Amino acid sequence: MTRQPDTDDARNERVVAFRRRRRRPAAAEEGPADAAERRLRVLTRTILGVGFGAALVVYVIARARPANPLGYDPLDTKQYVHDLQLYGGTANVLAAEFRDWFTGLWYGRNLAYTIAALTVLVVLIVRFYVLTSPTGEEEAGGQPPGSRRPVA
Repeated sequence: MTRQPDTDDARNERVVAFRRRRRRPAAAEEGPADAAERRLRVLTRTILGVGFGAALVVYVIARARPANPLGYDPLDTKQYVHDLQLYGGTANVLAAEFRDWFTGLWYGRNLAYTIAALTVLVVLIVRFYVLTSPTGEEEAGGQPPGSRRPVA
């Protein structure tokens, strides 16, 4: 069984039909839900673009964390950690380590990672808020605008 080669006209018709099927509806044909979804996608892409762009710029121009003016990190010495624990307990040591870790997030390449993570977090919060917020119909008591309420 040999397959006959497609003619150029038949191939062009299939390509045109495929392109026709994929066309998006015109703005006049869009419903309010479609327009809201499109705006949400544009907002999400804008936030992601700006956030990841800023993270990329910070990553490229990042410098190392400035050196401690004492010449060493006090949390690296056993004497200092012992004194912290003696005066404030284990919670004081944990708080000092947390503070050191948290300040490290705002320098150099760690800052780029922090900006990227915060960007994703903001996008998730925006999408959650928009998807769970009530629409205009729900605010009107579940009745579409212009409809009558049942008489009790």
